[in-house]
Amino acid sequence: MDPVYLGKYPEDGLACFASDMPNVTDTDLKTINQPLDFFGINIYSGRAVRQSKKGAPEEIPQSPGYPSTAMDWAVLPKSLYWGPRFFFERYKKPIMVTENGMANIDWVFCDGKVHDPSG
Repeated sequence: MDPVYLGKYPEDGLACFASDMPNVTDTDLKTINQPLDFFGINIYSGRAVRQSKKGAPEEIPQSPGYPSTAMDWAVLPKSLYWGPRFFFERYKKPIMVTENGMANIDWVFCDGKVHDPSG
């Protein structure tokens, strides 16, 4: 989202994906980077990370039996805090969570009840 909100690509992204990048001109970036009123984000899941001993991000493995959706996405409520916070701090725009939720086995069964398999 940096080109949209900041008018440039992040240096680490350019270094990582340089061979796959199209030729983007200053004129392209001027068109891409237009004034916007807010940042909209869809959040359904997240990943817990920490700083490794070498300083790079590393994913923290989920414990066995972690809460998950029917699509096997981890249920991490902190994502609804940290995701918007990251983008607000980066782009300084009001944040709107435009979608969130989860896929679950929550249909009405023949007995007229919704059975919760998690207990």
